[in-house]
Amino acid sequence: MVPQELIDAILSEIDDDDETLKACALASRRFLPPAQRLLFKEMSFPMQQKFRGQPEGASNPITLLVQRASNLLSSSPHLLAFVRELNVGSMYWKEGWEALRVLLCTFHPAKLACFSMDGALDEMPRDVCVAITGIFAQSSLQKVMFWSWDDIPPSILTAAFASCRNVVARCNTLEMATATDAASSTSNQGTNTPAIDFDDGATPLECLTMEIRAGAGDFLLRPTISRLIGGVRELEIFDDALTAAHLCSTTLTHLTVCMPWGLDMDSAEFPRLGALRVLTLKITTTGAWAISMELVAPSLPTSVPRLEVLNVDALMDGRRMAQAPALDAALTALAFLREVNLTISASAARGAELANYRKSVEEELPAVHAAGLLTFSQTKLGSTEGR
Repeated sequence: MVPQELIDAILSEIDDDDETLKACALASRRFLPPAQRLLFKEMSFPMQQKFRGQPEGASNPITLLVQRASNLLSSSPHLLAFVRELNVGSMYWKEGWEALRVLLCTFHPAKLACFSMDGALDEMPRDVCVAITGIFAQSSLQKVMFWSWDDIPPSILTAAFASCRNVVARCNTLEMATATDAASSTSNQGTNTPAIDFDDGATPLECLTMEIRAGAGDFLLRPTISRLIGGVRELEIFDDALTAAHLCSTTLTHLTVCMPWGLDMDSAEFPRLGALRVLTLKITTTGAWAISMELVAPSLPTSVPRLEVLNVDALMDGRRMAQAPALDAALTALAFLREVNLTISASAARGAELANYRKSVEEELPAVHAAGLLTFSQTKLGSTEGR
């Protein structure tokens, strides 16, 4: 008889071939559990949109798909133990939202590791919001992702911050006028939104990525929210919300600042982050990053005294590095700094420009260059090559 361990190992080699896994599940009773475990490890349901000629409401194919999934999981609850990742999209019709609510409630006893949602989150009915907060309550949940071009309800973000270790929010703006605020100590009275207990001030949130350009700063500076991000260790945020970084100054070790057009700050002083080890400047240009950092350079030795690594991910714009004597002095004054890594995105045709830019960096940061801290790499056509 073939050992079960060998069967499991064979199936794990074809974990991305659903058709073969389905055939294996039907072939033998011993193949069924491992095949189901791989088939149901991730479940995804697309966003519902209105198209001409497509059935609407209860007859919409996505509504029916979600309903069939709920029925399957209800009739075979052992499958819930296999689902590690759940991805859902927003609905267009009320029947779709109701089907999604039922599906989410089906997952309340599950052990999800990752949950993501895409679409018009600002149109979610309140009972669906409640069902989502039930997902957040799972102790197994490690990551929550919101992929949305519309506004994310602050109540949902607040609940995610209060319950999850890793939250990623991606949208253009964060609307702060939403009436329901799950962070409020009284918001649950007369509503269906669960209360959040702030008694001990503890939160599991460790990693927060907010790819939101407008509104995130105001949201994070809210008193109720600031308490929830106080223990964050890894933060990725746009520069217009950088002031919120000081809220986790004693725990933050990794900070990524997205600065498309240079550092946007009201102050010439970088936030004081005594525990910061790695600072990454992202989505900037070769000409803009140094100009921005030169302005805040004098504050760096006292603001980030334990900085070990500075990463700069920049787009080649054809300009040489601007003069940066203050930055050169500040970086060499950082006692723990061991790397200044520049990753430049440029086409192969711009090799000469890249070489000239590298030379200009070495000239404008002579002390950093002499200390052997500078490294360069080029990203082209989706790959990174050492230079």
